[in-house]
Amino acid sequence: MSALTRILAAAIALSIAWVARAEYPSRPVRLVLPFAAGGAADAVARTLAPALEARLGQPVVIENRAGAEGALAGQAVAAAPADGYTILYAVTATAALPVVGTTAYGPSDFTPITTIGTYDFGMFVSPRVPATSVGEFIAYAREHPGTVNFATLNVGEHFAAAQFMRASGVEMTKVPYRSMAQVLPDMLAGQVHVNFGPLSNGIALAREGKVRVLAMLGPERSLLAPEVPTMGESGMPGVAFESVQMLFAPAKTPAGIVGKLSREVNAVLAQPGIRAKLEKLTLRVKGCTPEDLRRAQADSHAAWARFARDYRLGAE
Repeated sequence: MSALTRILAAAIALSIAWVARAEYPSRPVRLVLPFAAGGAADAVARTLAPALEARLGQPVVIENRAGAEGALAGQAVAAAPADGYTILYAVTATAALPVVGTTAYGPSDFTPITTIGTYDFGMFVSPRVPATSVGEFIAYAREHPGTVNFATLNVGEHFAAAQFMRASGVEMTKVPYRSMAQVLPDMLAGQVHVNFGPLSNGIALAREGKVRVLAMLGPERSLLAPEVPTMGESGMPGVAFESVQMLFAPAKTPAGIVGKLSREVNAVLAQPGIRAKLEKLTLRVKGCTPEDLRRAQADSHAAWARFARDYRLGAE
């Protein structure tokens, strides 16, 4: 093959690739969630999907792939073609897995698209625990050494509990679950005593008096539960955690496709009706550019590496 032929072939291939990207998407887009249906992230995804479909002109298919604290979903997306048709819905905890645990993929296997918003975390306790404040819960745990446990769905909730144990000096036993639907019945029955998780997962039951929310783990009180103090107000300023909701594509996904996805998702987030629905789900809505998310993740990975060492999160 002559040099001119090779140049022409390369130009044709480049043109074909450019046309394919310009026409993206030409088929359904798969949004992979690392959680079972019915949880906080699932509710956000199912709110966004129809509006995103309208803008992309193609179906957005939600795939719930729970298991291994989110690693199964991460592995599926990391191994998918880098063509923009498979997207990972990640939260702070699942994005941290390659840093704190053993996964078959690493942070470099993903390309940031955008954030969606942040979920407030709360400290929920079983109605069988006679505590109406953080201080009373600590006193109860100290009076019952070796018997208090905490429910956790992922490494983020485990980290929040680890922070609490370090700050309070109490010891609790971890009880892992796959979904919040499994946690709530056990909390009502008193089989697990506390969960540090998204406010949206338990606020309805808290309002019904079936569980108690003792404190918020964010820097300020939630607008949905303004009567609930923060951990700082409860004398535990070092206990803080929020769950950022994010979208990632496989590594090497073309910048044009990533940029289009980011712009379209952010346009959906700006729609008043969608924003109102997401805020009703207790999400603090906030999008960003791919580069903004890339920088935020670099800082987050460094912090999680320190946390993993300090709390031995990957040593289980």
